[in-house]
Amino acid sequence: MHLRDDLLELYLQEGLESAFIAKAESHLGFCKSCSARLVEAAFFTDQVAVFDHRQRAPDGNERRRLTRIATNDPATIQQVNPFSPDQSEVKVLDISRAGLRIHSSVSLLPGAFVKVRLRRIIALGVVQYCVTTKNEFDLGVYLRDLFSVGSGPPGAAASSI
Repeated sequence: MHLRDDLLELYLQEGLESAFIAKAESHLGFCKSCSARLVEAAFFTDQVAVFDHRQRAPDGNERRRLTRIATNDPATIQQVNPFSPDQSEVKVLDISRAGLRIHSSVSLLPGAFVKVRLRRIIALGVVQYCVTTKNEFDLGVYLRDLFSVGSGPPGAAASSI
């Protein structure tokens, strides 16, 4: 039995009832079909964003077009593809309309699809880079979609998991 598409979306938006989260994560851990559909639900496309390597000029000056806002907010990050139910505590160092810079004790490979929970926001994105900083890591995440926590239908039925 596979997870329904609406339940995959609710999982990403943290809208599943707590009793069904463990069941969904267990299923996603072994079902490659549902894990693949989870990625499709997260990004609504099969194309992966390509990192713009022109963000810095050869002289090191910033070339980003979007303003970055410095922050030091706690958040959690979860790898969606390849799927892992594990969530890690991270710090969001800065944010723009297109991305996040995150400080983490866990390394993630560029290209990994991730879910970041920051306050009452769920951000879905693609890890663009991961660099070592003093035995930890700074990650660049290109944002693909944002949700408010609880934006799914209230009391969503998950009995068919």
